[in-house]
Amino acid sequence: MSLNPIPNQIILLLLESYNLGANINLAILMSLIWNDLFLLFLSVRNIIVFFGPSPTLTKPLRL
Repeated sequence: MSLNPIPNQIILLLLESYNLGANINLAILMSLIWNDLFLLFLSVRNIIVFFGPSPTLTKPLRL
């Protein structure tokens, strides 16, 4: 029993177009998220530079 290939092709085409749209939306979303993460990283780095490294990191370890 063979399935009719035409509806399958239509369904595949619809799925491909939907996946393309979802990938574009995902790419936009990921770029926004990465932009936020990059800004967060810059602000954290500026805070670290402003306050300086913590004393526990710079003082030598006592054995």
